[in-house]
Amino acid sequence: MRSVQELYGGQFEAERAAFGDLDGDELEDAVVLITYQAARDDYVQYLVAYLFNGETFQSVATRNVGGRFLDAARADLRGIAEGQILVELEALGEGASCCSRRRTAFALENGQLVEVGDPGAASLESPSQAEQPSPG
Repeated sequence: MRSVQELYGGQFEAERAAFGDLDGDELEDAVVLITYQAARDDYVQYLVAYLFNGETFQSVATRNVGGRFLDAARADLRGIAEGQILVELEALGEGASCCSRRRTAFALENGQLVEVGDPGAASLESPSQAEQPSPG
């Protein structure tokens, strides 16, 4: 990601992080919502999944989930529950004056983050809470 920043300018910001088991090994893995804000008004949001092996976190998958030129104008990381990354997506309405929101979930499958659809209400009852990363 640093090479993109060097080529185009702009800034990366880790907006939210959440912890929970993504791969069924009973270890707390992590996901981070990162926003790349270009020097102009364009931005892109990514989910980055990290697996914990008992000693270190390794980045294993990245998924573009929000941005100016995507269906979802903004993404909000809600947490991890039952191996799924819970996300709320905000899309501009037809008139661009109102926004619709929908919940979705992503799962780690074969080294990729795959959208698995609307998480049921049961899945949202006790997800790990997404938190703001501490600076530095």
